[in-house]
Amino acid sequence: MASVKFGKFKANRAGYSAVKNSSAVQGMLRGKAERVRSQAVSMAGGNGEVRGPARRHPEDIIAYPGSEYEKPPFVMKPVVLPKKGDHAYIVATGTNHGRYSEAKHKALSKALGAARG
Repeated sequence: MASVKFGKFKANRAGYSAVKNSSAVQGMLRGKAERVRSQAVSMAGGNGEVRGPARRHPEDIIAYPGSEYEKPPFVMKPVVLPKKGDHAYIVATGTNHGRYSEAKHKALSKALGAARG
């Protein structure tokens, strides 16, 4: 790997990775991902409420507290980036209803604005 230099500054990749994986930064990232997920869920009609032509799929019905035993349409997942080992969070569709809502109304794409600020 090449070393990056800007004048007297030399990048410390190990230190940068340690800061990204610190609890303070991870808490901030988790909060932003949770805000995006909750905004997308509310745009999709709550925790699994089906509106319009979308239909419930048999695989969508599981024991999920507080949502009439259904999976949420959008979920937040922690991931570890393979090459660098950094921790991150992704928000993805969790059910067919979530996939339909994203395809038809762009609920997840629009919810990305919830993380700004």
